[in-house]
Amino acid sequence: MSQPSKEAPAVKADSKGGKTALSKGDSKEVSETSDRPKSRLAWLVGWVLVPSTLIGLVFGGGALVGAHFHTSWFTRLIVWVVALFV
Repeated sequence: MSQPSKEAPAVKADSKGGKTALSKGDSKEVSETSDRPKSRLAWLVGWVLVPSTLIGLVFGGGALVGAHFHTSWFTRLIVWVVALFV
């Protein structure tokens, strides 16, 4: 039988600048969660564009339903719920 090769344990820096040894399972985790900075475009899409689109779709859908189906049960329900808080 061949002898297993001995690898040096993976090392990661701790918060104080020191180094701590990791097990084999943790070495994959460090590479996946590297401290790579995200681009401004990724931040803009994730925090501004996507939420704005979702809010706009909900608002726009409500405006269209309210304008075209003002006598429907759904519109009357929304008006009733809003009237509870106003």
